[in-house]
Amino acid sequence: MEIGMEINPGEASLDKLKAYHSIGINRMSIGMQSFQPELLKFMSRIHTVEQSIASYHHVREAGFENVSADLIFAVPGQSRELWESDLQRLIEMNPEHISTYSLTVEEGTALKRWVDNGHVDMLEDIIDTGMYTLGRDLLEKNGYDNYEISNFSKPGYECRHNMNYWTGIEYLGFGPAAHSYFDGRRHWNYRDLDKYMSGVTETGYGVEEEETIDSLAARNEMILTRLRLSKGLDLSEFSHSFGIDLLQMKQTILKKWKNELVIDDGRLKITKAGWPLIDEISSDLMDA
Repeated sequence: MEIGMEINPGEASLDKLKAYHSIGINRMSIGMQSFQPELLKFMSRIHTVEQSIASYHHVREAGFENVSADLIFAVPGQSRELWESDLQRLIEMNPEHISTYSLTVEEGTALKRWVDNGHVDMLEDIIDTGMYTLGRDLLEKNGYDNYEISNFSKPGYECRHNMNYWTGIEYLGFGPAAHSYFDGRRHWNYRDLDKYMSGVTETGYGVEEEETIDSLAARNEMILTRLRLSKGLDLSEFSHSFGIDLLQMKQTILKKWKNELVIDDGRLKITKAGWPLIDEISSDLMDA
């Protein structure tokens, strides 16, 4: 069984980490993000590089043998050289799992305001893609399998709970802001603690909203999530689930992306060259 926990550097003492390990938590993920002080400051991270390194060593000292770390690329001010330096440093630390994410501009954030006001320029797409490719090639060269577009692991250390999300397995979430997918419905709880507690007190649960996943949504989600995986979309599973021959139905789209898609052992896969274009490819294959 995988029981995972996420921590921010500097926010979990060695004693706490030992306690977490003693009660059965066996996978620890650390949000390092960068080893460059100026980039951490730009991303409004309150931890230091030294705290990232210390937290990693404390996690190991506490007994964790399944450790993941996150890094972010395509940050304004970040060069390819700095990105490669971050990757090399983390590879030398030798975690079992590494996640790499491109910095995105989200609504309601300070970064969104800075970009809208012209104070910050995001990196061009071609630079973003180049950093992604550099990271993928370097990590694979050092024994990390790119099993999902943003995730890399040593053999046998793929993140199990994320694999559940990407393969459509049901899950339950508890507590404020938690999401669940169960019995054809997806629902999410109030983020606000007071609203969540009021809901639990008055109705027995703190659900803010829910949606029913109909056949169209389920088809689109299977395309979107399975194509993120290196093993791709099982065409027979898709046909059995929805009574549709995807290859027949999307012939024109498949021709359009013939250099970025491949059919291998009954699975539709995006090639490595096509992974930076996954959003466009998936969108074309989905139905409105």
